[in-house]
Amino acid sequence: MTNDSTLLNKETIQFYREYTGLNDAHDLERHLTAIQQKLAKTLEQQHQKPYFLDIGCCTGTDLRKMVLDGYPRDCLIGMDIEQCYIDCGYELFKDDPSTCPIRFIVDDLFTFEKTHVLCNTISIVHAGSVLHLFDLGQIVQFIHRATWLLKPGGVLVGGHVCADRSTQYFRQATKSLKYYMAVDEFKQILIQEGFTDIEMETQPRMAEEDDEERDFTAFWVSFYAVYSPTDY
Repeated sequence: MTNDSTLLNKETIQFYREYTGLNDAHDLERHLTAIQQKLAKTLEQQHQKPYFLDIGCCTGTDLRKMVLDGYPRDCLIGMDIEQCYIDCGYELFKDDPSTCPIRFIVDDLFTFEKTHVLCNTISIVHAGSVLHLFDLGQIVQFIHRATWLLKPGGVLVGGHVCADRSTQYFRQATKSLKYYMAVDEFKQILIQEGFTDIEMETQPRMAEEDDEERDFTAFWVSFYAVYSPTDY
């Protein structure tokens, strides 16, 4: 056994040998070192703060509800691309940066680098009513960059509009071309980006003025997925 192992008395070493059946000193040392490292890693994870990042937080309604629900207030972060949304939230809820415990930042996930201060620090990334604003390429990029933010074992949650098949649709009401992703395709993208334990719940989406002209079925999809990188 090495010098580090001399911290254990003879009786303790003999106990480990008899109970584990590892009589060889080097085998026992490797076993004890591996368990020590595993415990250290577990303790480190337990002491990490459960940071929750709401991407596209708008006025911060969901985050303020989480404060009332008891989520650790120093772990709540809201992000949007325009300061005006955050300022409207302060006005709506009659608070300000000095009284609101939530940390709000103005940033754009699509411009992130892997060196961003938030990368590999987030336990939960929330994307509510965000993904259906993008086209296919942007959705793939969003999910890929979300993995930069999440710690291994972290969770991506949210909700957005999907369809029974991927399609583009011209909405007469807004005179704009809208992309709808198929539920199955969305799940496959999550899998390709290293997510497991994927759960999805679909609900019928309320009809709009020009819905009678479409030839597909739209759903509101709530989703939950655990980031499980293979190289961790």
